[in-house]
Amino acid sequence: MYEWESKELLILKEVRDKISAVWNHTELNVEEVSGECLRDELKKISDIVNDLVLQVDLEVERLIIRDCDLSKDYTCSHCEGDKIYVCDSCTDIWSKEA
Repeated sequence: MYEWESKELLILKEVRDKISAVWNHTELNVEEVSGECLRDELKKISDIVNDLVLQVDLEVERLIIRDCDLSKDYTCSHCEGDKIYVCDSCTDIWSKEA
């Protein structure tokens, strides 16, 4: 890990490694393995995919919260309300000017 790497980059690299691990479990000769071995491999794949889905869900939730906070400093110049890019009054005024 380098100090310049973002949290998103680290998580993306981890997700890529897990996807690669799933792929590694599919690289066996199906004709030469037993049903029990196939079931074990499918269980391993299932566990990795489940972990991936949970990890991606957590990251999506984190990014939604982070990205929603990006707008907290914006205020409408007309109504001075916070968390508003453009209020209805300004939108109405602008639509009449166009």
